[in-house]
Parts: sequence; C-alpha cells; structure tokens
Amino acid sequence: MKPPGGIFEGCGTRWMIDLVLSGEQNQMSFSQVEGKDVWTADDGQPYKGSSGHMYSQFLGYTFRSVTCGGEH
Repeated sequence: MKPPGGIFEGCGTRWMIDLVLSGEQNQMSFSQVEGKDVWTADDGQPYKGSSGHMYSQFLGYTFRSVTCGGEH
C-alpha cells in the first residue's frame, strides 16, 4: 500500500528512477499511527533478495531498478 502524496508522487518512478539503497536496508511496512502515515523497518527482514527487490518495489512505488549496496 502506498499513501497518496508520498515523496515520489508524480515522478514517473517506473521509467525514470534507478533507486540505490544500503545493503543493510530492511523491508518496510506501512501503517497509520495517531492519524499519521508511517513506514517502519521490519527488523531481521532484509530487503535485498525480497520479492519487493525482485520486482523493483519500495515504499509502495515501482522503480526502473532498485540496487542494494554492493550490487552491480
């Protein structure tokens, strides 16, 4: 799920943005806390190698590519 008005809203992420993340990046979960949209890291759940990584999806957006530290 992606909240409306996120940081990449209207940027054409799927065709224009190659996202680079740390090799230590964890998967992220979206929730609402006290009426605010919040993304929190899923401790112990690495993003690298996840289905989101395989499909270039992060924070509810699809990117042209997603690279985690150390990948080429």
